[in-house]
Amino acid sequence: MSRNVANRLVYSPHNYSSSNGGASSFANYAAFKAALDSAWGYIITGSQPYTTPVWVGEFGTNNTSPDDVASDLDAFAGDPSAAWWTWIRQYLADDDLDWAVWTLNGTEGDGFSRTYRATETYGVLMPDWSTPAPQPFIAALQALQPATQKP
Repeated sequence: MSRNVANRLVYSPHNYSSSNGGASSFANYAAFKAALDSAWGYIITGSQPYTTPVWVGEFGTNNTSPDDVASDLDAFAGDPSAAWWTWIRQYLADDDLDWAVWTLNGTEGDGFSRTYRATETYGVLMPDWSTPAPQPFIAALQALQPATQKP
């Protein structure tokens, strides 16, 4: 049974290292943050007529590259996706945004640019579907789980 419920809306942006012009187009975290704030982050600004919850429905990076976890928010470490991975996690943490990572599965499905049963390197699980992805990847996600703000 379907019910109409008035005034219920949640935005669900997706963000990857190729989003908003690509990670290499940002000189530092401040520029990255400004781009996301302009694109969709402003929606969570309190007490505005457009204020609504945001749930980042997709983001992720290659789980097999622990070097993608940069420690300096303003350092690319030679790889723009490394900076992006640090910056997107910082952005999510700063505003205590809810999220879902792409993807749980350890192998690819069949479809656009996918090879059925190929290793899914963005997965939370390894190809056996029971072993977790490498610890740096899992730890980076687990660090985002604790709530930092009250509802």
